[in-house]
Amino acid sequence: MIIESLDIRNFGKLSDFKATFDDGFNLIEGAAESGKTTLAAFIVYMLYGFPEEKNGFSERMHRTPWDGVGVSGSMTFSANGVRYRVERASETTERGWRDTYALYNLSTGLPEQGAVSPGERFLGVTRESFADTAFLCDIHRGGVAKEKTADAIENILFSGDERLSSERASRVLREAARALFSSEGASGAVSVLEKERDLLKEELSLATERERLHFEREEELFLTRKKIGEAEIEVEKFSRLETNYYNAMMIEDYDRLHTLEDASEGRVAAIRDQESRYRAAEFLPDRSYISALLDAKSETMSAKREEEEAEVQHASLPEGRAVVSADDLALVEYVDNASGEGKLRRDADVALKRERWMLSLSFLCAALALASAFGLIRTLLKGGPTPLFGALFVLALGGFVLLLVEGLRVRRRLFELYIVCGALKKEDFYLSLQRASEARLRMSQASAEKERSALRLSRAKERRALADKMLAEVLSRWGITLDTEETEEQVSEIVLRAEEYLSEHERLCAEHRAAEAEVVALRQKLGGQNEIAVRARVAPDDRKRYRNQNVKDLRRGVELYTERLKALRVTERELSTALASEEKGESLAAIAERILALDGRIALLREQAEAIYEACIAVEGGAERLRAEVSPRLSLNACRFLYEMTDGKYSDVAVGDDFSVSFDEGDGEKTVAYLSHSTEDLAYYALRLSLLDLMYKETPPVCLDGCTARQDDERALSFLRAIRTVVEEGKQCFFFASAAREGALVRRVFSSYRHVKMPE
Repeated sequence: MIIESLDIRNFGKLSDFKATFDDGFNLIEGAAESGKTTLAAFIVYMLYGFPEEKNGFSERMHRTPWDGVGVSGSMTFSANGVRYRVERASETTERGWRDTYALYNLSTGLPEQGAVSPGERFLGVTRESFADTAFLCDIHRGGVAKEKTADAIENILFSGDERLSSERASRVLREAARALFSSEGASGAVSVLEKERDLLKEELSLATERERLHFEREEELFLTRKKIGEAEIEVEKFSRLETNYYNAMMIEDYDRLHTLEDASEGRVAAIRDQESRYRAAEFLPDRSYISALLDAKSETMSAKREEEEAEVQHASLPEGRAVVSADDLALVEYVDNASGEGKLRRDADVALKRERWMLSLSFLCAALALASAFGLIRTLLKGGPTPLFGALFVLALGGFVLLLVEGLRVRRRLFELYIVCGALKKEDFYLSLQRASEARLRMSQASAEKERSALRLSRAKERRALADKMLAEVLSRWGITLDTEETEEQVSEIVLRAEEYLSEHERLCAEHRAAEAEVVALRQKLGGQNEIAVRARVAPDDRKRYRNQNVKDLRRGVELYTERLKALRVTERELSTALASEEKGESLAAIAERILALDGRIALLREQAEAIYEACIAVEGGAERLRAEVSPRLSLNACRFLYEMTDGKYSDVAVGDDFSVSFDEGDGEKTVAYLSHSTEDLAYYALRLSLLDLMYKETPPVCLDGCTARQDDERALSFLRAIRTVVEEGKQCFFFASAAREGALVRRVFSSYRHVKMPE
């Protein structure tokens, strides 16, 4: 088999990936996690599909893309000189996974359907055998599966190894022997015939029993039909009593209906009479009227309380002049007569300022007069001229006198201002002015509070008037005049009267509605019935007797006898069917003749079984002699591959019947477990390669995934040289590599090959 190309639409992490291959060596190179192992798994999927589902994480789940899309793709290959294309798809549905498979013959263009996968059809091995031999991977370290590999070898059509044909022949003989006799002697053709003979002998004794059973069934059928008649009578009796009961109850319903219909006008008249007693000016109160009345009453009472509180508060507030003492009031009047506190304070400040200036200038003039007098005296003592000092002394003295007089006038003005406030000192004067201002402020605040109180009182009166008006309007709707003196008592009485009317009215209306609803229900219940016919079914004298019956007992009696009748009829059908299906047995002579014929066939089969056992012993003896020829053949091929893989270091290995590999270096035979891990891997790779020619009908493609990961450069080169030998023998190889080292080694070994780069 040669794989020509792959078209992966969705498989694992690969999507829309295509690749074309040579019929020799193919290098598939890519970084880690680029999908190389996925590509190798896709080849197995195309050949065999997914394995059976097992518990846990399955191969199908591992290869299904994470985005939930299905797995699909195709592969083109050639086998036996014919080109084929296999297409597979796997998608999930509401009922689980759905797998589709198609194989097309590209030479004819026609599909070739079948239950056998391409791997089993063209290669002749199962999925497990393919993965155990032609699919070399470092994760498969160790030997091959003994039973599966042996079965695969036996299934090959005579590949030149006589052991295969002898085992096949022995198996066919054993199966033929088992067809005659089972291992326990309880089945097989002979045993079946013996059982058939025993059954015929028993049939003689069963004939009399069948005849007796026939008469018993006829008698039981007669008694069953008699019981069916009795049960039908009872069912009819209880059904008639039940029907009379329901007719009597229906007549009572008619009587009740007529009574309610006759009383309907009286109920309506009572409602209208009650409404006329409470109607005023064509108005009748309702719940909303009571709510409006209570709201208006609440507003009126609230407005009344607010008015009373405003009147009390207004009366309790003093006038503006009453909040200060008589002395403070007199002080305020004196200040007002003197043009107010501000004018007095400004005049006092001006006078004090002038007084300070006069005093300072008078001191200056006095000092100048003293200085000029001292100079005049000194000049006189020295006998010098004195007019200048004399004039200066006179001027200074005159100025002092004038300033002194003016200062006295200013002082008198200050005392006049102080006297207005009744003070003699500056501090008392200013304190009096502050007291007058505070008194004036208190009077102003009291007057303002009095005015605000008057405004609140006015608004409260307006609210009271508006509330009384609204309440009067609500009362007038029912023809009632508002009593402003007894508002609360009046409204309470009116509300009580309205509640009385509404309670009585609702009671009467509820009774009327209930009666009308009962009338409607009775009419619906009695709809489709003819009253005259119903009354005619039950005589008046019998109505009370039928009405007093226990309907549950009647219903139970009908159900009991109906169930009994059903069971009896089932029994009748079974007995009739059994009698109709009875067949007369064969005569004694016919049975005896059949027994003699079976005895002759049993004797003939026993002679055949003895001949088969003798042939099986002969074939198995030949198989034992030929069995030893497979291991030497495998050992020879394994030695050839391992010799090349290890550069001639290991050339003598042996493969046992259980496919175990061992070697001998002069100190006794040892298993390959004594070798290094890398050499042990090479030993089992050599074993798998040696199995290819022995197991497969068609040369399989060889997949090498990570086989050189444990090898150094020299061993890897030797391994690739051995693979070159496999390629030269006509086998297609796929070498999956993730490092640049493998690519360089491939170029050193192979002169030409197909290089496929995996997507990044």
